[in-house]
Amino acid sequence: MKYPSFALRRRVRVSACALGLALSHAVCASADEAAPAAGGPAVERAEQRAAQAFQAYERKDYPAAVALYLEAYEASPSADMLYNIARIYDTKLGDRPLAMTFYRRYIADPGAVADRIKMANARLVELREAELAVDTSANQAASGP
Repeated sequence: MKYPSFALRRRVRVSACALGLALSHAVCASADEAAPAAGGPAVERAEQRAAQAFQAYERKDYPAAVALYLEAYEASPSADMLYNIARIYDTKLGDRPLAMTFYRRYIADPGAVADRIKMANARLVELREAELAVDTSANQAASGP
């Protein structure tokens, strides 16, 4: 199995994070309206990147969305961003290894919520099974008839 170059993987990771930020911004918008504004320049930068990520996601520019979510996460970490990044890698970019990585990071985050943890664990099982199936068929093909 041929793996993408480091530069390509980094671009995709950055893109996935951007999408996560956008999705997390949408998820957090109602919570932000209910609570008084808090934070500082880092939080504002994260919110801006999340909004941009959401716009990129809506344009179906998933790599850009991931990149923007990653920028937002670096500015102000949030479990929601990790979840969004995982979902983009999983459902939009089809990158099982990165989806699994971000689902695991989400599950380990103290801000993760029970319903999403349950869903993330279920997806991890499915993604692992898919990876095993690919590895098994690749091994069988390599060993010949």
